[in-house]
Amino acid sequence: MVKKIATILLTAVFILACQPGNKKKIKEFSHDYTAIQEKYREKLKTAPRSDYMMIMNEKVEELEKLLKKHENSPAVDEIEILRGKVLLQISKVDEAEKKIDTVIKNNSTFIDDAKMVKVQILFLKRDINEAYQIFKEIEAKMERGEDLFSAYLYFSLFAEDLQVREDYSNKFLNSSDLPEDLETYKSRIYSSLAAVAKERMQLDKAKEYLNKAIEMEKDPRTKLSFQAERASLDFIGKPAPAISPDTWINSSPLDLEKLKGKVVVIDFWATWCKPCRMIMPALTEAYTNYKDQGLVVIGLTKLYSSYSDELGSRGEVSKTGEIALIKEFVTRNKLDYPTAICHEGIEFEKYKISAIPTMVFINKEGAVAHIEMGAGSPQEIKHRIKKLLEE
Repeated sequence: MVKKIATILLTAVFILACQPGNKKKIKEFSHDYTAIQEKYREKLKTAPRSDYMMIMNEKVEELEKLLKKHENSPAVDEIEILRGKVLLQISKVDEAEKKIDTVIKNNSTFIDDAKMVKVQILFLKRDINEAYQIFKEIEAKMERGEDLFSAYLYFSLFAEDLQVREDYSNKFLNSSDLPEDLETYKSRIYSSLAAVAKERMQLDKAKEYLNKAIEMEKDPRTKLSFQAERASLDFIGKPAPAISPDTWINSSPLDLEKLKGKVVVIDFWATWCKPCRMIMPALTEAYTNYKDQGLVVIGLTKLYSSYSDELGSRGEVSKTGEIALIKEFVTRNKLDYPTAICHEGIEFEKYKISAIPTMVFINKEGAVAHIEMGAGSPQEIKHRIKKLLEE
């Protein structure tokens, strides 16, 4: 009986979708949505980087008007998928997911389209593993277009499994029919392949990939970042350079040579750096949980002759004033792991630090095991520390 009712309902939905009036509304909604997508794709091609947020805000306004225009269109699957796509682009992720999940449950003709939007939703929610499982179900049936290539790109950059990241990086790079706006991401794909090679300790291969990334990248700041990544490879597997900061907080001076037998994380940071502040809770938690198992965390900063933090800017300050403000910052943020200040920045030069945060992971033998540029994620930090402690 239940099966019969379900069949009747699905048939009713199909008949509703096929009504001439509904077909017209689907076509109009789809046309309007595609026109907005194309309009802003063209705008972004020629716009300077500084105008990006302004253009994206304009797009959100147009998409909100599009939803309003079609708010009385029937809730048939094709229209609900379009609504889900629009809601996703205006950051109403939960609303989008609710509509898309309903379409998937209907198990209609358009279930693969709905699953692709579900994958995009999971990308935004950073649930990469579930996104991958759903994408594998539909990948072979997808048209070669922007949705497919964008999924390749996302898995290339963010998949946790190294083999998955490598596989989709190669799929992306070997696609001869990439849209023009995705071609520019090839340098980042090579950088991702370099990261995979670095994890596998294939350092020469990692340098080859980074050389390709540097050669292809046009943005000066991103190019500098790739060059810094390449320079960091020279430290991997070699003894960590000694440090001798001028001022220590929460600790007497530490000597890396005497810390052999422990896992050491040196976090290069600054009070004005928001990503630096974002990873401090993860470092604090790791230090609390693992210091008795042999973990040492050292927060290493330097003097800049000016001061700012999450509370605001003090402008130019004296040397003693800046040191006092850093100590106050450490106390206020409850950073109980050893923190140090190098007055002239010599330690930053020794490690060729060109961007912060940068975390240097040192194994029990005193050799550099990994260098992480950028905030990374709390899970990655914890996983890397646990792995080094277990070695």
